[in-house]
Amino acid sequence: LGGECRGSIRCFGRWFAVGGSGFFEIIGDAVSANRLGTLSSANGRVGMANNSTQVAVVDGSNLYIFNLNSGSFTRVTSPGWRGSNDVSEKDGYFIFCDPGTDQFYISAIDDGTSLDALDFSSADVVPDNIIAQIVNHNQIWFFGDVSSEIWRDSGAADFPLTRYGSYPVDIGSVGPFAVTNAADTVYFVGKTGRGTCVVYSIN
Repeated sequence: LGGECRGSIRCFGRWFAVGGSGFFEIIGDAVSANRLGTLSSANGRVGMANNSTQVAVVDGSNLYIFNLNSGSFTRVTSPGWRGSNDVSEKDGYFIFCDPGTDQFYISAIDDGTSLDALDFSSADVVPDNIIAQIVNHNQIWFFGDVSSEIWRDSGAADFPLTRYGSYPVDIGSVGPFAVTNAADTVYFVGKTGRGTCVVYSIN
């Protein structure tokens, strides 16, 4: 790949990876790779997610969209883009978190190149910033420093994501990459006001 592997994703039988500043499709059983696009950054982890026709790649400062049908690789310059260190997908929406805040925002449905600056909300039951996010089944989890909130797609017209329940979970994440999906649930290295570095699973 010509540089460190910064992230990869499989979708619809295809395998894509970011290596250095390149966006690649891995061919066959990792026999070769076709370079399909170029990022403006060359190191550090990237977040990747896909909807039915697109792959979204974020590197903190930039959002790139690869179109699975046309093969185009585009840097998104919409005023609605605020930056994000990771990206998730739920029901066609790409979900981003505004770094250093408790706010998250979404793309248009099935179109990661379209971002409305008013399509945002806040995970603000507890005053800490979002540092990690993950989608599991019908739930979107936003992890703060010492708390977590669960949201879901309610289908509301103005903004489709709604907080699930009234109370947060009083456990946060130790860092942005300490949350993962495995064995049909979410596992994470958690942190509370009383201690840190305990591994939890969602029951």
